[in-house]
Amino acid sequence: MENAAGRQVASPTLGRVGLNRRQWLLFLSLAATRVPLDGTPLATAAEPEALRFGFDGSLLSKRGGRIVWPDPWNTWSGLRGQASLRIEDGPAGMGRIAHFHTVAGSLVLYRDLRSRPADLHSLPWLSWHWSAEKLPAGGSIFRADRNDQVLQVYLAFRRENGYNILGNVWDTADDERAENVSRQSFRSLVFGRIDAAVHVVRKGPADGWLWETHNFGEDYAKYFSRSRLTLAAMGIWSDSDHTGSVSDGKIGPLVFSASKPQDRLTTAKETS
Repeated sequence: MENAAGRQVASPTLGRVGLNRRQWLLFLSLAATRVPLDGTPLATAAEPEALRFGFDGSLLSKRGGRIVWPDPWNTWSGLRGQASLRIEDGPAGMGRIAHFHTVAGSLVLYRDLRSRPADLHSLPWLSWHWSAEKLPAGGSIFRADRNDQVLQVYLAFRRENGYNILGNVWDTADDERAENVSRQSFRSLVFGRIDAAVHVVRKGPADGWLWETHNFGEDYAKYFSRSRLTLAAMGIWSDSDHTGSVSDGKIGPLVFSASKPQDRLTTAKETS
């Protein structure tokens, strides 16, 4: 489906894409740095029909104030290049948004949920707003040596022998390749077997804020086992280190809901 403000990819087809395994391992390593507490469920079928992961917590900072993030989220940035993160007021009705900027660098905003795992079995829809101010020049998920994207949303689900990872990315390359889903599996001594499926949901430049909504529950059932949807970690990534270019993007709260939303969710429960 074509969007007047940018190209949206609609019907997934499988492709072998050069993903960076170090990125998956880093993501899982970050989520494993904090000791689990009591395993109290965050969401059950009896709770409200939406959960909102926003950026309204108390603000923390590092790197001389260049990287600012909200509690209880956390951040990591690469040693190469430059990276900044700001929490700003978004458009009316959206609340706070996260503004990523990298120069030949890499930055992730992540949420460790292992101490309060989110049971998303009854909340299979994920929606958010995002805006790409600057795409990393030459970036392409189809090239391992140029695998930079302005914004990437990852969900990590724990299973008995490892992790399943679902991703949604905004890619730079606006080409005619048929592949818009990458699948990869490998084993790690620390994390067990890692299975990943990443969707290119947006390609090329676009103006303004765009709305995304996806039934990740269907994706999970399609690509992985039918184990329960227990979310262990989530991350929002922006990078330009492979291409040595610049990326600049903004993203609003991530909202999980029981049914397909028609517009931004304003009645979602804030998780804090």
